[in-house]
Amino acid sequence: MKALVVDDSELARRVLGRMMLMLGHAEPIEAEDGFRALEVLAGAAEGDFDIVFVDLNMPRLGGVDLIKRMQQDERLKRIPVLVVSAEATPDRAVEAIKAGAMGYLTKPYHVDALRRQLEAIVSAGSVDDLEQSREL
Repeated sequence: MKALVVDDSELARRVLGRMMLMLGHAEPIEAEDGFRALEVLAGAAEGDFDIVFVDLNMPRLGGVDLIKRMQQDERLKRIPVLVVSAEATPDRAVEAIKAGAMGYLTKPYHVDALRRQLEAIVSAGSVDDLEQSREL
């Protein structure tokens, strides 16, 4: 699984990267905020990313706004987004899911929680299935 990790914390990006390697996935590409993530995604070929991990609280362009922008782009809205944030309030999780995120992990989290979230996203099936599940 090829991933983009978007978080203003270098440590958080590294921890998630190590967990992805532990799960047998490729080392993720990193972006420090939403604007940089959009630049990386704009320069990527279709299929370069299987998932985008997004923190909510970042300078310049935060996670929810990044998700909304991705949903406005026909190519980018096909990439599943998993929010990984220290925000534990249900309102923020609901906001992220309504914006288009497929799941939500609260920091700190364990590699098993990450594995379960990834399995749930993969088991959702095709892009059409992912889009339908967001509407539920």
